[in-house]
Amino acid sequence: MNIEVTNNPPVQVYVLDSWGTDFSSQAPWDYLNANWASLGSVPVYVDYQRFNKESISYQELVDSYADVLLISSSRSGRMDNPVAAGYYFTDDELDAIVRYVQDGHGIIGTGLTLDSDKLPKHGHILGPIFGLNQGNLYTYIGGMKNLYVVDPGENHPLFTNINEFYNTGDVTTMSPGFLGIAENWTAGHLAGGEYKALSTPTENAAVIAYEPGAYNSVYITNFVENNSVANDRQLLYNAMIWGRTSIDSPTNLWIYKDGTGLRLEWTESTSPKVQGYRIYRATSVNGFDFNTVYDIVPAGTSIWTDTQPDAGIDFENYFYLVRAFDEKGNEEMNLNKVGKFVQQLYKGTNEISIGFELRDHTTSVAFESVTGLYRTIEAFDPNMCVWKTWTPTGGTLSQIDRSMGLRVRMQSDGMLINVGRVVHTSITITREPACDLWNFVGYPSFETKPLPAVLDDNGMSGKYDMVLYYDAADKKAKWKFFDPNDPGGSTLTELRPGMGIWIHVVQAGTWEVSGD
Repeated sequence: MNIEVTNNPPVQVYVLDSWGTDFSSQAPWDYLNANWASLGSVPVYVDYQRFNKESISYQELVDSYADVLLISSSRSGRMDNPVAAGYYFTDDELDAIVRYVQDGHGIIGTGLTLDSDKLPKHGHILGPIFGLNQGNLYTYIGGMKNLYVVDPGENHPLFTNINEFYNTGDVTTMSPGFLGIAENWTAGHLAGGEYKALSTPTENAAVIAYEPGAYNSVYITNFVENNSVANDRQLLYNAMIWGRTSIDSPTNLWIYKDGTGLRLEWTESTSPKVQGYRIYRATSVNGFDFNTVYDIVPAGTSIWTDTQPDAGIDFENYFYLVRAFDEKGNEEMNLNKVGKFVQQLYKGTNEISIGFELRDHTTSVAFESVTGLYRTIEAFDPNMCVWKTWTPTGGTLSQIDRSMGLRVRMQSDGMLINVGRVVHTSITITREPACDLWNFVGYPSFETKPLPAVLDDNGMSGKYDMVLYYDAADKKAKWKFFDPNDPGGSTLTELRPGMGIWIHVVQAGTWEVSGD
């Protein structure tokens, strides 16, 4: 049964005395309060008035019941002399902030908060709660508008609804260095924190996350609340939601066919505050409604079976998420998805891919649902220029993976059903003249995306001159093509889940494919 979520309360965010309190009309706080539903499923309430004052005590923070504190680019209220204008925290205030955060509350810092020239104590005292080295020096520079997600395969909640390469509005950013001598962010600048995004082409800007166990913190080195663009507002919202809960997500989520049902198994969250797990189900990879829970199981559970779909004859696609929640109903934000995907295969030749990370890569297991219906399964090796083949009696293609294009020759129509994880995939595209420069690869994504963006924006711009797809469903013109020099005249306009495609290259590269 579907269960309406009623116990995931609004995230209470309090902006501490800084640019974001004195220039609140220019900040996106009112937008976030009014439009949070367009950014995610969890309400937020940003209060930028309560702590717009020159003295903040620990008891006042306790009395606020703040879930997340936000320090908004402290120095920016008065660039030449922020201390004289009150844009700084006293020793007592710094101690109060650190103590409240370490009690188990989230914190977000932005922009020039840690400037070493004008606000040296900020970096020394606040830096460690952001997972930064206490001895770092920080300076500010401009021009850092383009960033990239360091590990898109991690699917970190900070980048929900944000592309792997994204831009930010304000160009002011904090970098390692002192008095205008900027450096790149390196591992030596961290003390437990992790780089979740860095700027390009130089790595002077960063998004740094730290989750030591008792709390979550995010330091965004760009001044994202000033002249904020859609990515900035989404990042701030994501940071607020993630910052509220310090409970770990369940890990190692897998899905199995279990008789006529689908069984999920996971490793439980290590957080002692976990009360249970909410299970979400959708019929498309990005179709989750987080206002409606599909099922709830208590802490101590690591196996759950969906008995509704008949895994053998139900040809609907299903995707699942499992999230931990605490005694207050607060829910962590993992986006680790598993699912079941069904492909129609036709009598004759089909060129497909298996989009999932499979638990068992054995070819016969992956094609178990069409056993007796296929003649051969083939994959092209672009380095050796040979086809590897599997038949019902064996062959050289005994193992398959999601990066492969697969040619399946069917004796009759059939429905191929696979289950597995939705993950990011890096596909190596080779340039081998002996193979006529062709690569036959899978499209391991469950989201339909347009050409040429799905290639050009993910590492392949300028590296190919033709894409081919064999469409077994089209009885009149099976071969479709995309020519980057003539996109308007091309018959292939998008890539869809389950496709196996041919890419003719002019330069080797790596194609980065998000699963969702």
